Amino acid sequence: MASVTRRHIPAVHFVNGQPGTSSSHVPSNSRPAADNAYAGDYRVPDNHGAPPPSSSSMPAAASNTRQGATNFTLAPALGPSAHQTKHHVAPGQPATQPTMGTLVLQLPRPFPPMQISPAGTDMHVTVHDVWAAARRFRHAAATRDDLETLPEADRRRVKETFFQRVKSNRTPEDGLRRGDFLCGAIITGFVPVADTSGKATIAFALGKAP
Repeated sequence: MASVTRRHIPAVHFVNGQPGTSSSHVPSNSRPAADNAYAGDYRVPDNHGAPPPSSSSMPAAASNTRQGATNFTLAPALGPSAHQTKHHVAPGQPATQPTMGTLVLQLPRPFPPMQISPAGTDMHVTVHDVWAAARRFRHAAATRDDLETLPEADRRRVKETFFQRVKSNRTPEDGLRRGDFLCGAIITGFVPVADTSGKATIAFALGKAP
């Protein structure tokens, strides 16, 4: 039975080259002018047709991430339930109060944290910068080494998510993406976290696919 099933599932393969730099700075001409932080270009959330994850299959956060007291707050358009409401977001709207020159975005293992820097002429990280960073994470190429770093059970869930995505999108030639490591969870927003480094740090707020 297993061999019959395997015939209809494409082999996992990888996009050539290593994943891009972990910096999330983007050119000013790539910033959206739309008033919605996650509509249109960002396409967040997007479950790629993956099955709803169980609580045991939710991706693990970095070990030094924990919710706790922080010295900043996130804009409403970045809150943990931001996907449920369309927020008007002006160009240059700060991502945090007080404003921050950089933010650190914790990523699911095995990926290192991503630094979010202001785009264009802004001196602070904006709402658009944060959602754009989430989009780039989801679409960035993943490598075989990334997958092999995980325990067997986690590797299996990542592969299942990959299979579901390429089947749903009808793109069997596509390679493994970092977004597949969310194991079918969707990004519903972000949460501030207390980080041992002392830097202003946020993490994905994740939910089950509809």
